Amino acid sequence: LNEPNGALDAELWNAMIERAVARIRETDPDRWIVVGPVDWNAIGALPSLELPDDDRLVLTVHYYDPFEFTHQGADWVDPSPPTGTTWTGEQLTPAGGWADWSWDTGREYGSDLAITYRQGWAGYYLEAGSPVTGYTELAVRTSADRDLIVVCGPFDGAPHASITTVAGVETAIPLDACGGMPVVERIVLQNGTDSAQEPFVVETLELRGPDGTLPLLVTEREAIAQAFDQVADVAERAGGIPVLVGEFGAFEAGDLDSRVRYTRAVRGAVEARGFAWTYWEFGAGFGVYDITTDTWRPGLLDALLGGLTRRGGPPWRSPAAGGVGSPTSWAG
Repeated sequence: LNEPNGALDAELWNAMIERAVARIRETDPDRWIVVGPVDWNAIGALPSLELPDDDRLVLTVHYYDPFEFTHQGADWVDPSPPTGTTWTGEQLTPAGGWADWSWDTGREYGSDLAITYRQGWAGYYLEAGSPVTGYTELAVRTSADRDLIVVCGPFDGAPHASITTVAGVETAIPLDACGGMPVVERIVLQNGTDSAQEPFVVETLELRGPDGTLPLLVTEREAIAQAFDQVADVAERAGGIPVLVGEFGAFEAGDLDSRVRYTRAVRGAVEARGFAWTYWEFGAGFGVYDITTDTWRPGLLDALLGGLTRRGGPPWRSPAAGGVGSPTSWAG
């Protein structure tokens, strides 16, 4: 089943997986079976996935982060992310597996992150796709003095820390003071006043603990690496299960150069970890092929298959153009 979500939660989905795999094995003990988590096969949902004891399973995930880039202008998304978002690989972005769910807050991700609280009690909000453990404090440094309310755990019934930052001076907040012990579910830097605020830069935002540091603002390329490192860890703990990244891509409303850079970066990170992949998709809104002109989009094609040539002939053309239509005709 592709991208289980909504009412098909982890408990129900795990039970269905167990029953389905057992039924398949009654007649087909050798077939490879591809299994992914809930929440549209999201990497952040991997901790909730329970795999049966079976040595012919393939783990799959889908990857569309950052969603504001990959789905900009998508009319089936409500609200649709605005167009004009670029992807260079070097701009700051939330850490891999973390999503920006801020409210009433302007964010400018570039070489720095600039935040503008547009009204009182607005919040810069990072949600962990998979809650993290092993950290004891949150380090924050801002470019201007700010009164902030810091939330590191559940919104209701957990401690919230009230702090006043000093420009250029780091503030360390114990996680038990902001509700993040022993598990960090989210990080919220909320405007601690009832008024809008002028823009300021977040110079440091990271979790720290005895075993290391987790920067919550990283480059776009680093975020991709972090996300697929999580997948690799899950696969290793599951006994070295093979991995298929079953979907990734960026919608055509984004500029093509950014889409090409993004596609190449995701492919590179996936292959560097020994994962298989499939691109979403062939000839529609994300497509590597333009079915109207019956031609490839060269930049995307090279991002996916760069360095590969077809045995014994010219570059691959579509069957409609009189070419060979099988990807098995490609070789390194």
